[in-house]
Amino acid sequence: MQRNVRLSQRINDSVTGELSFIARLAQQQIRSTDGDEWRQVRDSAKEALRQIRQVIDTLDQTDKSGDDNPIVVGQVDHIRSVMLQGDQAAHAVNMHGRGLLHVIGNCSLTQKQEQLIIDMLNEVYANILRHAPDGSSFELSVLMDSNAVQITQLNPMPEQATRNGMSRSGHGLANLRKRVEHADGRLVARPENEDWTFYAVIPVSP
Repeated sequence: MQRNVRLSQRINDSVTGELSFIARLAQQQIRSTDGDEWRQVRDSAKEALRQIRQVIDTLDQTDKSGDDNPIVVGQVDHIRSVMLQGDQAAHAVNMHGRGLLHVIGNCSLTQKQEQLIIDMLNEVYANILRHAPDGSSFELSVLMDSNAVQITQLNPMPEQATRNGMSRSGHGLANLRKRVEHADGRLVARPENEDWTFYAVIPVSP
């Protein structure tokens, strides 16, 4: 286990950063030259990133055990896939960071709970892309256990942020907050010092 953790960290440190740089550089060239060759470079770098993430996830098996329920594993894979796509989108526009997924024990979600978590992650990543300053870093953590799913996210606010740090309408977060509260959970999204913070907890079915 320790060896796999070291290997996954070395792969992450030595490869993903360079691939992210290649993807960002290609994206910049596409904007200035609109060249098909640069699109191929970008797409190849993003596909390589996806495959590297799969290797890292295979090495890091701390959130899986031999007697996992297949439904639970499928839910975890779905959530991990959404986070991977969000990471790739952020890296392609010069953002730095990676969503971390931690699973402790057996966390079985209803279909509504799973969809709520997926929608929440998509909204979190969309807000990072819309509002985090160019070149900044973000932090995202998802903790799943037998009692609840907790999502914690943080990123710097832009200099021209609105007074309360919300998006222009706030409808996305407002609707999510209603859905979370309807699921007996809690969602807090607000500025703290110079950072935007997001925290949500959703109780899971017994």
